[in-house]
Amino acid sequence: MSGSVPFSRIVVLMLENRSFDHMVGFLKGANYPIDGLNGTESNPQACGMPASPRVQVSPTATPITATDPGHEFEDVNLQLFCKTNPGGSPVPTNEGFVSSYAGTAGSVAGPEIMQCFDPSRVPVLVRLAQEFAICDRWFSSVPGPTWPNRFFVHAATSDGVVQMGLKFYLRSYPMRTIYENLAAAGKTWTIYFHDIPQALAMRRLRSKKNRRNFHKFARFEPDARSGNLSSYVFIEPRYFNFFKKWQANDQHPNHDVRWGEALISDVYETLRTSPEWETTLLVVTFDEHGGFYDHVLPPGGVPSPDGKQSRDPGFEFKFDRLGLRVPTVLVSPLIPKGTIDSTVYEHSSILATAREAYGLPRSLTKRDEWANPIDLSYWLAKPRDTPAIANPHADFELAEYPVAEAEPSEIALAMAREEQSIEPPSDLQRSLVALADSLEPSPELGVLEAARQLPTEHDAAVHVRASVARFMARR
Repeated sequence: MSGSVPFSRIVVLMLENRSFDHMVGFLKGANYPIDGLNGTESNPQACGMPASPRVQVSPTATPITATDPGHEFEDVNLQLFCKTNPGGSPVPTNEGFVSSYAGTAGSVAGPEIMQCFDPSRVPVLVRLAQEFAICDRWFSSVPGPTWPNRFFVHAATSDGVVQMGLKFYLRSYPMRTIYENLAAAGKTWTIYFHDIPQALAMRRLRSKKNRRNFHKFARFEPDARSGNLSSYVFIEPRYFNFFKKWQANDQHPNHDVRWGEALISDVYETLRTSPEWETTLLVVTFDEHGGFYDHVLPPGGVPSPDGKQSRDPGFEFKFDRLGLRVPTVLVSPLIPKGTIDSTVYEHSSILATAREAYGLPRSLTKRDEWANPIDLSYWLAKPRDTPAIANPHADFELAEYPVAEAEPSEIALAMAREEQSIEPPSDLQRSLVALADSLEPSPELGVLEAARQLPTEHDAAVHVRASVARFMARR
């Protein structure tokens, strides 16, 4: 990135747990030559056994994946190397996806992990990709789960953590973030969230000064319409189902991807019709591949952010290789229609882009110092007309108002209709419950909150919202 930067604000929407091939691999065609799927890619049913029957990819994925694929560090090792702890300097083959999913969903369901989306099933993401720029070499920062990868998009390091689990949820994360660098350069920033911002796992962001930069997502539209968006905006999706009007839109299994499509459409249309559209860059990406199939081998030989290593048995990792590809779309009226950007990016590339665009004082770690900033060489000199991309999914419209404006009678009616989710909390949701518990200033209250039994997703959603509301009220 050099010369004049054609945007004055960056908006990042990060969704959950989907691979490039799973979401957009079948977009590949003679007139759209992304590094996607030919339809012949396959995995053996039994990883490491040459005679094992092979399962081909198919465009048959459905909006709801009932069983969450494994995506912990050991799961990803199995998917990449056919071993949970390959040791040394292993070479990935990406041959273990069926075996990995069979271990989670059962041997009969194992082949389902090779199901990818027909483009007609995810029309909002596909339309944005075709209308603007798709990045077919954007990798997650870590071959592991949500928390480490989300730390990289904020801090270009996960402080030596490559897995999830209670001791990591309750751990202190003291890393310097992009937000301190933005403030040091006189730039403004905002994190918009729906129920809980995972970014609060980082200790520095909990200060009263920084807390004022967190706002509920309901405020995003009026801020955009009035031209009051910050220089740097990060949007976190809704992670919990809360009655039918406020469904999770993070696209994390087993949540319906159509709610995420509605969120993408809403963010895009809000920006497109705002007075600052011509100077805005929107990045739509996903934190990690979520255990879903991708055929591209992730790069090795990347620099460790800070020299820290994960040394837990079975989780030894030097942070010297990236995770799998995730679908990422760059959106701006200055991007030519149908652009395919094959530059190697990872989540720290967003931080590298902000550093160069805003003249920030320094890199955060060796990783964002190394990461490629977004390539501007193909951008247009003048903005072009851009189309409306409405949400085409019937019955998947975002709530017209935030939860705080709901009438008690409306909640009572939803309860009487038994609209609350009775699914058990996912691993991600349990991590966010632990995060919510850690926000309590009193050690005794924190212990009591952590001791609560939250058997359903709905119970967890109520608890998380109440905890965050108390925390934010102490601004």
